Amino acid sequence: MSFVPVQSILRLFQRPEYFFRPVQVLRRLRRETILQRNGVKLSWGLPIELDPISHVGGDVLNLGVYDRVVPEAILRLLDGGETAIDVGANIGQNTSAMALAAGPAGMTIGFEPGPESWRLLTANVARWAAYDLSPITPVRKGASDRAGRALLHPVMDLGGFSLEEAPPGPLRRPREDGRAIDVEVTTLDEFLPGEAHVGFLKIDVEGHELKVLEGARRLIDEKRIRDIVYEDHLPQLSPVTRFLQAAGYTVFRVSETWRGPVLWDPREDPGALNLLATLDAERARVRFRKRGWKCLWASARLKAPRKSNG
Repeated sequence: MSFVPVQSILRLFQRPEYFFRPVQVLRRLRRETILQRNGVKLSWGLPIELDPISHVGGDVLNLGVYDRVVPEAILRLLDGGETAIDVGANIGQNTSAMALAAGPAGMTIGFEPGPESWRLLTANVARWAAYDLSPITPVRKGASDRAGRALLHPVMDLGGFSLEEAPPGPLRRPREDGRAIDVEVTTLDEFLPGEAHVGFLKIDVEGHELKVLEGARRLIDEKRIRDIVYEDHLPQLSPVTRFLQAAGYTVFRVSETWRGPVLWDPREDPGALNLLATLDAERARVRFRKRGWKCLWASARLKAPRKSNG
């Protein structure tokens, strides 16, 4: 009879995903059965379809969340009724966190041009229609500094695509099919109406972040995007960080600690890849003071059944 060593169980509980959500340990031990039943859930309770051998899918399956600092920032900074945009939505984990935080009065938009990620994203959005979330609009386009067509290059596992031919940062795993894909691209300035205000923008596009921001120049110059979280593999201060600082944003690195996320000067903690640019630095500081991980205890609820007229 096989068993899990006590030392292994203790090591599991050193991770916040398991310590604050012990049920995730049981889900990990039963992951094969859960996969067979299509019963994988995000830590906030939403069902999600994924590729278990992908970098994102593996973490969601085992931990209930991928790169927890990003959904944590979403849930701390995005208010109900606001608009949120997920550029590089992948299978929709962070899109769903936005829809949860924005609530039924808000709006969430997810850009994803990758074919397999798009298939999973739209399948997941359809499953989430039963929950009390903001409306979600998936967009099968890349975001860039121009509208038209562009080549999307596969650089690692599922979701690892870039509009840059040689993106910065380590390649996690080479793709068997390395052919570039012709996709449609647009700009955020062109896509969004002139009066739009965005509470939260997430950008994770494997090195194409600066082009995305250049395509949102009008929105940025008119102070219509409050908070921006982006991934950056380059040393700080990077071109993306300098661009945002010049536009009036305060930029922080967002680091993970066991007790919760911490905001740092962007030149500190070079191991942290996620950065926050905000037009309201004091608001962000206040919201990040609270200890713990909101993304590990938040809970999505099903919509209340409609009352019958009869």
